[in-house]
Amino acid sequence: MSISKQELIKTLQKYQPKKIGFIDKLKISYRPMVCPFDDLLDIIPEHESIFDIGCGSGMFLSLVATYKNPEKVYGIEIDDKLIENAKKIFKNINVPSEFKKYNGNILPQEINSFKYITLIDVLHHIPKYNQIIFLKNIFDMMNEESILIIKDIDRKNPLHYWNKIHDMVFSGEIGSEPNSVELQNELTNMGFKEITKSYRTMLLYPHFTLICQK
Repeated sequence: MSISKQELIKTLQKYQPKKIGFIDKLKISYRPMVCPFDDLLDIIPEHESIFDIGCGSGMFLSLVATYKNPEKVYGIEIDDKLIENAKKIFKNINVPSEFKKYNGNILPQEINSFKYITLIDVLHHIPKYNQIIFLKNIFDMMNEESILIIKDIDRKNPLHYWNKIHDMVFSGEIGSEPNSVELQNELTNMGFKEITKSYRTMLLYPHFTLICQK
């Protein structure tokens, strides 16, 4: 059963660090209104290990820790400030956790000990010519039978231009949203055995989710 957006917002507000900027507070508290966290939580069983690439301030992992009783969580992020936010959040959460800065090139070897790997709204921040190389690197380092969950904005939907405006305002960049059909074909060619796809539009954001088993 999906958890309501209101409950997810309350949970994120409960863990929110006090000394962070207004924009970070806004992103942490209200992202469930524009991102299908409820659907993503439904995918992950209880008592599993979760590795989140581009973990931001640890928002999604804090929800996993609250509702899924994970064995352990691990987040990587290129922004030092966001890593510090995540560490502050998890001081109040009794779940084994680790957060490390990612240099954008070499993934930590620990990734191969996790059953679920998540990539939430990260791919469109990577230049298009590097996206498949990045995913192939993840695939090569994943353990057999582990699962990669990709959630992003779908370029084949005209509403993806709304996400470009969003990124320009909040990140000062224009993203390279992937085409979900083309991406699924690339992942199949890469060697993923089973891929499940779903779509959901929330407040003009056209999301797709791919569940990929190695």
